[in-house]
Amino acid sequence: MLFTWNPAWPLPYESAWGLFAKLLALNYCTPADVAQAIAKQGIPSPREINFRDSSWIDFDRFSGMLGVHPDRLRRCFLDQLGFPHVSPDLARGVRFCSSCLANGYHSVFFDLGIVGGCPIHGRALEKPCVRCSRAVSKTGLARYERYRANSEYFVYCSDCGHVYFDPNRIVGPAPMEKGAERDLALWGNRFVRWWMSIYSGPTGIPEIVGSLARAYANEEHDRDLANRMGMAEATAGG
Repeated sequence: MLFTWNPAWPLPYESAWGLFAKLLALNYCTPADVAQAIAKQGIPSPREINFRDSSWIDFDRFSGMLGVHPDRLRRCFLDQLGFPHVSPDLARGVRFCSSCLANGYHSVFFDLGIVGGCPIHGRALEKPCVRCSRAVSKTGLARYERYRANSEYFVYCSDCGHVYFDPNRIVGPAPMEKGAERDLALWGNRFVRWWMSIYSGPTGIPEIVGSLARAYANEEHDRDLANRMGMAEATAGG
């Protein structure tokens, strides 16, 4: 089985959520279809896509279906990047940068509590959207007819309207701003190096930062985020 795909994707450190959203739109399939196609042998066919955990994915098979090197796909998952396990609770919703999303991009790091804003656009992330999560993990994207120049085409959307794919855009070159792809790679590489320097550092530091990485959209977390971030960055020499 092969999926229709743009070989320019995924972009540097694009999230699994963003990856699967594009896959659903380009192929107009259900999350269960995708999950069944790429699951490891011996794992019961998932009923939904768990985009916060890659343990169920056969990356070699997934790579062959998209024509993309498996390492590029692995970088879409936090557990593959060496971060602590993020809660697989898909009902928490998805945070995003509205400017990135308008360009068809969602960063894998937006699932981490220590990331409160977009490093490219310098704006705070939107509050978690549960319907964005469900559209990619369980329900799939809705298809709507549109007309342009006396011809019919379809767009693919989540019911919240945050996810909106026009196939005339998503099969062409990635619409990110000039230089943004390079900036995404540089920032992501630096962030991962910073994390690894902490995670391999003195005893106790993984727990300090790990607790931040595992939780977001939590009132108590928001109140003490600045204090704990200062402690972690001071230890890392940031």
